[in-house]
Amino acid sequence: MRDPEPIVGPAQMRAWTAFLTAHSRIIRGLDRELRELGGATLSEYDVMVQLSSAPEGGMRMGELARSVLVTESGLTRLVDRFVQRGWATRTPSPDDRRMLFCQLTTEGRDELERLRPIHHAGIDRMFAGALDEESAAQLERLLASLPACGGAVPDGNGDCPDGSEPR
Repeated sequence: MRDPEPIVGPAQMRAWTAFLTAHSRIIRGLDRELRELGGATLSEYDVMVQLSSAPEGGMRMGELARSVLVTESGLTRLVDRFVQRGWATRTPSPDDRRMLFCQLTTEGRDELERLRPIHHAGIDRMFAGALDEESAAQLERLLASLPACGGAVPDGNGDCPDGSEPR
């Protein structure tokens, strides 16, 4: 016998729809603003942030692919553009030469610093400016409580049952 299908109540469906709508509008707005004012996409900015904050000063391409919302083929093309512009290098990984290691160059870090105020101003205007400290903390708690492992509930340590990275 099959388990009954979960039923989503009207309040939860309205919350889900509001979440998706807000997310879509904010992401599109941030991307449009970065393109118009900075000449870069939100995906490019995201990759720059991930690379700049990596403990080793860069990341293996596989790790980078798991940390950004870009397909693997899209990421490869994006990093190709970074390399052509002089914003990044892609070399064999020092600990496994079969893997590629991507690292921002000084020019790439300068580009990130040029884009950062544009992006932060957009976040403030499209999202953060609507939240006081209490609302922001409440939203953070609510979002942190959502299952993050492809529908499975993370264990007590926040790890996914299948060993994948929580998203």
